[in-house]
Amino acid sequence: MVIGAFAVFPFGCDAEYVVFDPVWYAVGAERDLAATTVKAHHPLFHLLVAGIAAPLDLAGVPRPGHIGTRLLSGLGAGMILLLLAGLAGRERWRVGAGLGLLLLTGRAWFLEAFTGENVLPAIAAGMAALFAALDERRSLVTVGLWTFVALLFRQDNVLLVPAIALALHWRAAPPTLARLASWLAVVGGATAMAYVGIWAGLVWVGPDVGLLDWMWGIAKDDYSIAQRPVLVHGAAFGVAVAGKQWAASEPWSHVGVGAGALCLVLAFGALFRGDAGWGRMATLAAITAALRFAFYSWFEPTNAEWTLFTFAFAAAIAARAANGRPRTTPIVRRAAALGLTLAAVFTWGSHGSDTLSFRDHRYEPAGRWVAEHTRKGWRHFGYQNRGVLAVEMQGIPCSPLYTDFDRARQHLMDVATNAPATPLLAVVDLAIQTGMPYDMRELERRWRGREPSDPPRARILWSKGGVYVVGFLVPR
Repeated sequence: MVIGAFAVFPFGCDAEYVVFDPVWYAVGAERDLAATTVKAHHPLFHLLVAGIAAPLDLAGVPRPGHIGTRLLSGLGAGMILLLLAGLAGRERWRVGAGLGLLLLTGRAWFLEAFTGENVLPAIAAGMAALFAALDERRSLVTVGLWTFVALLFRQDNVLLVPAIALALHWRAAPPTLARLASWLAVVGGATAMAYVGIWAGLVWVGPDVGLLDWMWGIAKDDYSIAQRPVLVHGAAFGVAVAGKQWAASEPWSHVGVGAGALCLVLAFGALFRGDAGWGRMATLAAITAALRFAFYSWFEPTNAEWTLFTFAFAAAIAARAANGRPRTTPIVRRAAALGLTLAAVFTWGSHGSDTLSFRDHRYEPAGRWVAEHTRKGWRHFGYQNRGVLAVEMQGIPCSPLYTDFDRARQHLMDVATNAPATPLLAVVDLAIQTGMPYDMRELERRWRGREPSDPPRARILWSKGGVYVVGFLVPR
């Protein structure tokens, strides 16, 4: 997994821009190790990246932040495989590892593992905490340490705490309710103190990152595309598996893909079924999945990365079910192994060529072109996060265009009309909406050669593989 994190996608390629956050994490570690990289939302990840990047930077190694983020994302993916293999047991570890590899053939899993995101390390830490709680041999101190680590990796691991507490309560020799409450208070207090300490450090070295403003700023935006958020978040499960195959206005197809993938993973657990108990794992996973689904139906419901934890715990149920002496016939197990292989091949085939196309470099060159050709006083825009990121990575302030292409173009025309002496540059890409390349050709045709007195002149100044730099009122 670590080798894949460095070998699959080159540093600075389009995949980092498509996932978005890895660019900020890596460049932040390279430019400002203190205030930029130590974010209060998932601080342990950034502290570890900074710890890796700092000595590499002193040694003159190029792109030290990228090395740090890729190393951690690869280790997170590898740890998930090891945890699933261990959950299946010594004799059936291949089943657990196979389930993990099936997950990694999904589009979101593949991108998150190999671009330097923090989600998989956080999932691995959360799984380790829950598995420790289920293991009677692990002390409360050990479980508390893993829970503390999981909460520092990502705040949303707090949704796992009820399952961890219930697992401790289910032990053969459970802690008393008073002791369990004390344990929760100690872990919660230590975590809160750690976050407050990190926040205080941020205030000392630079401006406050504004955690509450950040969360409210995301949550108050409309991510539901004028549809029911529960349905939209359900569609995100399908996008995590195969990418966006259908229009956002047709969510049920994606819902079906996601639900089918979850059921398939659980079915493999039944086909490989052993004699070890798996009911408690299933109950705890279901509780956590329900809490996460409810929360993320409100908070950024379209974001597919929030679904990965649920997929991981579906695989954990299946791996646990496979533990112990086989209770199915050899021919059933062979058929299940073949089915697992075919499922992985089919999942990868649904998106693989498109996903690997992100090895190309289109966003970075677009940003560099803007930086090299812009002049003082020009204004810059980018379509949603990718276009903004391409420009801002060059140190140029950029305004986002949060809408479809036609409305984005109209907004740029309105800005140009109100400030006729100010040239505008916008980075847009083919992800804007279906048929966007046609719209770009129409834009070029409609405004080619028009005089400034006409509606604001716009033309394509640079393009590569569906990423465009569009200029409004830019001198020839």
